Amino acid sequence: MLMLAMIMFSCAIKSPRGFSLIEEKIKKEYSDETAGIALMVVCDTSTIWSNSFGMANIAENTLMTNNHIINIASVSKLFVATAIMQLYETGLLSLHDHINLYLPFKVENEGHETNPITIHHLLTHRSSIIDGNYYDDSYSTSPNNIKLSDWLENYLSTAGSAYSKNNFSGRRPGDNWIYSNIGFGLLALIVENVTKTSFESYCEQNIFNPLQMHQTAWKNTSDSLFHTTLYAYFNEYPLANEKKQISELLDKKIELETYLPINPYRFPNYPDGLLFTSVNDLSKFAQCILNDGKYKGHQLLKNETLNQMFTIQETEEGKQGLCWRYTGFKNIWGHGGDDPGVQTGLYLDRDKNRAIIMIKNSNLGSRTKIIKDLYLQSIK
Repeated sequence: MLMLAMIMFSCAIKSPRGFSLIEEKIKKEYSDETAGIALMVVCDTSTIWSNSFGMANIAENTLMTNNHIINIASVSKLFVATAIMQLYETGLLSLHDHINLYLPFKVENEGHETNPITIHHLLTHRSSIIDGNYYDDSYSTSPNNIKLSDWLENYLSTAGSAYSKNNFSGRRPGDNWIYSNIGFGLLALIVENVTKTSFESYCEQNIFNPLQMHQTAWKNTSDSLFHTTLYAYFNEYPLANEKKQISELLDKKIELETYLPINPYRFPNYPDGLLFTSVNDLSKFAQCILNDGKYKGHQLLKNETLNQMFTIQETEEGKQGLCWRYTGFKNIWGHGGDDPGVQTGLYLDRDKNRAIIMIKNSNLGSRTKIIKDLYLQSIK
């Protein structure tokens, strides 16, 4: 008991004075006239350091906090993978199963029918499925009336109006790494079909509630007191395809060097990037991973399952685990996220017992240096 208390105390009080130098640098970039950033460094038992800078809403003079809620873009995929691996642990599916065993429609890469797409291919971005314009054009400020299953079937089934063999690469499934957002929509649909419940309900019951992530949901939480306004900021005019997408989400024309409020948006393939949460809630998920899959007595995933997820799954690129990606720096794994008005990151080192969480409500700047600085300071 004494040893455990000493370990927890050590983790909790380790707050090097060097964090103040990092804070001073960040303050120079974020003010009451800029969009904001929220950051946290944790170990498995407690918060080591946290702070937030800039504004959650510039017009309303609302400061950013670690409780502010944002759609976390591709960091959402970590929760899709968690759901899949929970079903894997209980024996309800195998990672090398053909995905058509769990779908209401058939998905095949034309010309490679003898090489079926597997769940493992989806988790490692080796499915050969390409997002394409169908995905890019799906971002909308209008309510989504199309179900995830219908949207995916329209693109991937030969009977769908948006189907084309060009929705797949010319390579066989498993041959090469191609980042696929749509693949994670399929994984969520597999969870629905295996569990006979909605993906939103499954995650609430089996991930969010056990981790006490009460600010987290697969829906727009614009009615929350901690809703965050997203901003687009451009130093130069965007390329045509990016300009088309972002212009449809703005109330006025693109201006340079101006924070432009973005209207809340949705897209049918929501599991790949539309999880709404806060830095505080994300820290609970990070602590669970650092604590061998356990949070306050609840075992979210077995440690051996996590070890599998944090193992390189291929040699070509040399960074891809099961959804989680190795950064190539120290022993840091994680996932970043980028969407209109959003930049996020969750990165951790299981050996050093450290995790860094970041959300920004603008597309300005890079997450890499901040993440590295906080990590290096936290292990001094």
